[in-house]
Amino acid sequence: MSLLKIPDVVMNCIMRKLDFESIQNLRKVCRTFRNFLDENKIDNNLVGIIVGFYQTKIKLILRTEVKYLNFWYQKEENGCLVVKEKRMDPPDKVHLEEETDFVDIFLREFKTLMDHQKSVLEEIYVGFHEQFGVSELTTDAQRMSNGIESILKSRKHFLRVERMYLLMISQENVLKILPYLDPEYLERIDLNHSQEYPKRLFAIDKLVVLEQWKRAMGLGIWRCLISESIQNLTHFIKAEFVQNECSMEMLWNLKENLSKSNWFNMFRIYFENYQTADEQIIFSIFGQPYVDKDQWRLPRKRCFSKIPGSDQVISLKMVNLGRVNGVWIYRLPIAFVPKKVLKKHMLK
Repeated sequence: MSLLKIPDVVMNCIMRKLDFESIQNLRKVCRTFRNFLDENKIDNNLVGIIVGFYQTKIKLILRTEVKYLNFWYQKEENGCLVVKEKRMDPPDKVHLEEETDFVDIFLREFKTLMDHQKSVLEEIYVGFHEQFGVSELTTDAQRMSNGIESILKSRKHFLRVERMYLLMISQENVLKILPYLDPEYLERIDLNHSQEYPKRLFAIDKLVVLEQWKRAMGLGIWRCLISESIQNLTHFIKAEFVQNECSMEMLWNLKENLSKSNWFNMFRIYFENYQTADEQIIFSIFGQPYVDKDQWRLPRKRCFSKIPGSDQVISLKMVNLGRVNGVWIYRLPIAFVPKKVLKKHMLK
């Protein structure tokens, strides 16, 4: 019996055993196979997707269970140069798509990926690189961002992802992706500004109302300053971010909300404009400082405050990372509090 005459049920079972590369090779065999794959939406079985935009090219990395597949979509005068890197088995596969735009070719390939991705992705990364001295994405970068949103929006179901990582310019870039991820599966959100200096205020007022934001367990925001209330962050189990300054109101709200949280485990907060006097404000709220040495014999300054109605405490450690100061806050069993702290009644 010809392979093309195998019953659809049997063919489906065979297709579902194939890895991503085998499926893509099968698409090129003939139109019958390609149509069957498209009609039955055979899963790609990818575990990670990484997209990087540069001024004249787009990098696409697909992660399977066993390898990374690397593709480039390079802008050329007469079209788009598509490169499949073959580091372990050179040379690279290269072909020119004449009279086509590199963003359009990438979006065409990305749509095919999204049409066939059913299993849970461990991560999706979208980065807008080389966005220098601008408050908005460049024209081509914006086209890619809009195209990704349109593709995700056209899916019948949310994209199931455990971790989202974005290198972005503004909140609007995040809104092109985050609302289309399945909140049942999203565990962590990582946001990084494309430009490191100077640090810019980053609005999150439209993000904090999303179900994806409310149900995620981890958060990391770097190279920008959060302007939203701390109350919109304290539901996370783990969080790391930068604020413009250390204020008594923020610290009171932080302690109150973390004390009431059933999930909080670790918060790392850094202050862009830290003042020496801020240390006393921190100790007045979180407890008297206890000075000892860590496992590397380096001096450290910590304070402890009891969580009402529990046998646990909030432990705060002062940190100095060179040009930035901050606090690392943990939830600990009271048994982990140094005995000297208890004897001297330094537990707030």
